[in-house]
Amino acid sequence: DVVASVEATKSVFDITCSIDGEVAEILCAVGDTVNVGENMIRLKTASGARAKPAVKEITGKPILHRRKSQNTLVLAREPRGHRAFDVGMSTVEIAKGSRIITNEELLGADNPMTSEDIVRRTGIRQRYWIDKNEDAISLSVHACQQVLEQQGLLIDDIDLVICSTTSPMSMTPSMACRILNGLSTGKETLIQAYDISAACSGYLYALQSGYDFLQSTPHGRVMVTTAEILSPLLDLNDFDTSILFGDATTATILYGENHFEHAAARIQRPELSAKGEDGSTLSVPFRNAGFIQMKGRRVFQEAVRCMMNSLNRVCDREGIHVDELDLVVPHQANQRIIDAIQHRINPRVF
Repeated sequence: DVVASVEATKSVFDITCSIDGEVAEILCAVGDTVNVGENMIRLKTASGARAKPAVKEITGKPILHRRKSQNTLVLAREPRGHRAFDVGMSTVEIAKGSRIITNEELLGADNPMTSEDIVRRTGIRQRYWIDKNEDAISLSVHACQQVLEQQGLLIDDIDLVICSTTSPMSMTPSMACRILNGLSTGKETLIQAYDISAACSGYLYALQSGYDFLQSTPHGRVMVTTAEILSPLLDLNDFDTSILFGDATTATILYGENHFEHAAARIQRPELSAKGEDGSTLSVPFRNAGFIQMKGRRVFQEAVRCMMNSLNRVCDREGIHVDELDLVVPHQANQRIIDAIQHRINPRVF
């Protein structure tokens, strides 16, 4: 079982106990700094149980040598003066479901949970769901039309369309191709288009893909759209999921360096990672194949730990410390996760 959550210099992890027993005494308080080898709790165990030896901190400097293989092909390195092309982004346009579902409407009259309970748990007072005349493609086409009009562009000015979704209406044609069809107004438009499925991180994966594309095509423009229609996949009696998810799409234009003057902001290459998962923690089924399932406590723990690791990695990459930041905006809608991140760092978390 997990007996403590410990925050080290660049990571957050759980400490588990490998023997059965009861916590007899807690030797430190929340927020205390505990040195390696010091005790944090005392356990009352059954007779015969063997405790693990105390961990000793041994400092040293490892010496590593790379073995040369005779089968290795040595390639010429790029000049050290190479720099990445600048990539900019437009403002983000949004199209959401037209039905406004309040906490009170979702809970009904007989539920002991209140609207304020949901707000304290998630920060959400209402969510947007589609009506019978809306779907992921129609909303996404609308968001894309908005961003094209706002930027003074036509679909023919775009070199790549990337759609991030975990709720596609079909596997083939891809959502990106169906959205491109909706934007082409009866004519044939031949540009690259594909989907990305990366759950809540999908927008960041799409930004990374667009960024990488524009490194080889600095004269190009990329349209990134996200499309999530999750209300049809909700069990309305499961308040671990039904209070969280809604229906919305977004659209963003990425500009290569040759068009950088049209951008509203510069973007850096996103720092991404993923963990293998068997589907027992969070799963989103295909349409008409069940409901969204989620173990909220486990998702919360993993989200906080992984988000802190990602934040430290990207700051290390840019040569700065987390405390040098002025504002951190997590890609999360859950207020508890935002509060947990704020508890661990000094910069404001929004």
